[in-house]
Amino acid sequence: MMRNVIRWAGLLCLSVSLTGCDSIKSSMNYAWDQVSHLSWDYGSKRKWDAPIEIQGADFVSVDVESFNGNVFIEAGEDYDITTVEVCRKAMHGPRRPKEAKGSLDEIAYTIDITEGQYGPVLVIRATTSHPEPHYQAADIYINAPAVDGVSVHTTNGKVHARGIAGPVDVTTTNGDVRVLTNQPMLDDVTIINRNGDIVYRVRGESAGVFDGETVRGKVVQHTRYGQWVIGPGSDHDSLHATFNNGTNPILMRTVDGDIIVAVVQNPEEVGYFVFE
Repeated sequence: MMRNVIRWAGLLCLSVSLTGCDSIKSSMNYAWDQVSHLSWDYGSKRKWDAPIEIQGADFVSVDVESFNGNVFIEAGEDYDITTVEVCRKAMHGPRRPKEAKGSLDEIAYTIDITEGQYGPVLVIRATTSHPEPHYQAADIYINAPAVDGVSVHTTNGKVHARGIAGPVDVTTTNGDVRVLTNQPMLDDVTIINRNGDIVYRVRGESAGVFDGETVRGKVVQHTRYGQWVIGPGSDHDSLHATFNNGTNPILMRTVDGDIIVAVVQNPEEVGYFVFE
């Protein structure tokens, strides 16, 4: 079975190549994911596919839909080209290791480069034909020189976006969502989660109308820069506010998780745990 399919539209002059076995995951992404890896080490199987390099685009928008798994996106001047790496995982338990290993070939994904309204769009779709998809996941790592716009829909996974700009649309479950960026955030943001925190760390040049609510959690606001106008209805579990007279909506919802909003000098400087 062909496990991955790489396609690109004729509108773009991009080259896609397979690199060697060296991982393109950044040290930050590895730190974010290493704790979750521990839970997969007992009675599990995984396979890292060869990293994929995409050349010819100064920036990309990212559009990911996955049946299960983490999505890590990191943008910055440390990266000369856009790279994608996928880790296919199966955890059927210690009594079913052969089934877990055999099921890895039932995880498939496509990587498309298409022409969007404002430039190239990196489109990734991960699926499985396995009858027990809840035992499987596809972790996706994306590094790029610049990312302008992020859309990620997954389940049972973290979604971490670092150094990005543009609109954000994220939906996941059972994992925290982090948007950490030194770029001004001036577009629409929607983050929907369940059983996980939402962390939104930006600089004071950003703006927006915040509408954040959590069930069985709390909202923490740590803002050192910018002009805030707190609206009615804000409480320990909700935040309704206007930041820097912005009009772009910033919608955040989670259940059994906290919402942490921070406006600081260096939003990207954070470890595995976030303390505000």
